[in-house]
Amino acid sequence: MTDVKQYFETYMAHRVGEISNDGLTPRKVIYHPYQEFDNRYLEVLAKNNGAPGAMQELGEAAYFDAHDSETAVRWLTQASALGNGEASLILSQICRNEKGNCAEYFDWLKKSAEQGSVYGMYNLSCALYKGREAYGGFGFDKDHAEALRLAEAAMRRAMELIRLMLSGRCASSFQGILERTLNAFAVCATTAADMILKGEGTAPDPARAKALLQEADDFCVFDLGRRIRNIEEMLARI
Repeated sequence: MTDVKQYFETYMAHRVGEISNDGLTPRKVIYHPYQEFDNRYLEVLAKNNGAPGAMQELGEAAYFDAHDSETAVRWLTQASALGNGEASLILSQICRNEKGNCAEYFDWLKKSAEQGSVYGMYNLSCALYKGREAYGGFGFDKDHAEALRLAEAAMRRAMELIRLMLSGRCASSFQGILERTLNAFAVCATTAADMILKGEGTAPDPARAKALLQEADDFCVFDLGRRIRNIEEMLARI
């Protein structure tokens, strides 16, 4: 799995160097989300620079805006082959939308998680928690221990991504991606703590659940607003 900073810089953000007042000296690198750019510039980045984040954005636009599944799958498959877990996650969603539960959906989902997509890790955790019977025989055998491991790992990976996005080096247009990552962080934290409390995938351990929630709550020095309500309510009950 790719290191969080490398994953962010390779697949989620396009680096743009600001120039100082003298017009010559690079002053600061600012990260911009690929969704900020039009398709013509994205195609330049994808074709000339081999940017997997640009390929992903082109694929998303083709599928969700132009309703062109063939073009979408072509771009997203290229991005996935270059390690982009978000592209693999979207491919899993396309499979499920168009074919329902199927082996291909779970193959893409597993690849997304292995490549480091936070939502891919969380969705795979859910699939392992529910088991094949919840998906018409497709997917994986129930494995609560692995489901718990993935939920905890996704929570911490989300924390690192949030820190990067709030580092002062990201454009304000990252707000939408930040919102989704904050949601993933809160859901993963409460899911993992709930499993630990119930003894799913591990022995019941209120102290461990409380420590996990406290770690999440301490992280909320960032303004996570309503997202921490469930965390705080769970802490109060333990």
